[in-house]
Amino acid sequence: MAKYSFIIPLHLFPFDVMVLVDCTDTYVKAILRPYDISEDDMMPLLHLPDTCRARTVMFPSNQTVIRLKRLGSIADMAATVAHETVHACMFILNRVGQPIT
Repeated sequence: MAKYSFIIPLHLFPFDVMVLVDCTDTYVKAILRPYDISEDDMMPLLHLPDTCRARTVMFPSNQTVIRLKRLGSIADMAATVAHETVHACMFILNRVGQPIT
């Protein structure tokens, strides 16, 4: 399976968002290690159950990661990306003092 990872710089806030698509747990650990993220902090991104399509986490260091599984259709991928992007936005806005209610 192909693995994709890329970083989206936000420019408006002092944060970036890393996106991981179709990655194994081993790959997730390897890609996050250089950012000094502990394995304990990584745990929410690891061992995703079959019922989970994706997960978004903001680490204590303000780094945000969206991990997406490869889904069968473009519509499923688009819906999942939109959903996880909302989580990332909520985490970031909350961290800068602008919580969404």
